[in-house]
Amino acid sequence: MAKKKGPPKEPSRRHGIHRFEEVLSAAEALISDGTPLDELTLQGVAKKAGVPRVSLYYFFPSVDALIEALYQRVLTRLMNELATAEIKPSADWRPVVKKVFESVIKHYSRNRLTIVLALMPSSLTMINQAHRVYGQGLAELLEGLCGLKRSAKLTQGCEIAAELATTIFRKSFIEKGSITPAYQSEAQAAVVAYLTTVIKK
Repeated sequence: MAKKKGPPKEPSRRHGIHRFEEVLSAAEALISDGTPLDELTLQGVAKKAGVPRVSLYYFFPSVDALIEALYQRVLTRLMNELATAEIKPSADWRPVVKKVFESVIKHYSRNRLTIVLALMPSSLTMINQAHRVYGQGLAELLEGLCGLKRSAKLTQGCEIAAELATTIFRKSFIEKGSITPAYQSEAQAAVVAYLTTVIKK
C-alpha cells in the first residue's frame, strides 16, 4: 500500500462533491466484492468509478487517504444507526450495553465493508480514532439512557471497552471470517466485566 502523502481533500462544490462520492462508492464496491485493502489501487478505483485519474488524485493523494475517507464514511453510518436504534432507558446499564452490541452486530451483518474497515484498519491512528468515536458514543448513550454522570473517567472507560470488543471481534473475523455468536458473547462479557470496574452504580 502506498505511503500516506496527506489526508483526503473534502470538496466544497456540487460537482466535486458528486465526484468525491462516486469515487468512494466505487472503492466501496471493490472492497465489498472482495478486493483486499492491500490490493486496492487508485487506478483501479478510478476505472471502477469511470473518472479520470487526475480527478481522483486531486481528492486522494494516496490509497491511504482514500481508505481514511471511506473509513470516516462507514464510521458515520454505524454511529448514526446506533443513535437511532430503539434502546429503552434503564437504571441498569447492562441491558443497554447488550442492546448496543446487538445493534453493532446487526449492522456488521448487513455491511461487510464496515467489518473490513473497522476490524482491519490500515493504521494505528485509525484504530485509536475508532475506539474514541465508539467509546464517546457509548458513554453518551449510558448518560442519556441510564442517568450515568458525564465524566472523563466514563468516557475513557467506554473507549477502552470499545477497544476490548474490537479486539475480540477482530480475532473472530480473522479466524472465522465473521463475528460468531461465541465471540460476540465473549466480547460482551469482557466489556461488561471491564465497565463494572469503571461504573460504580
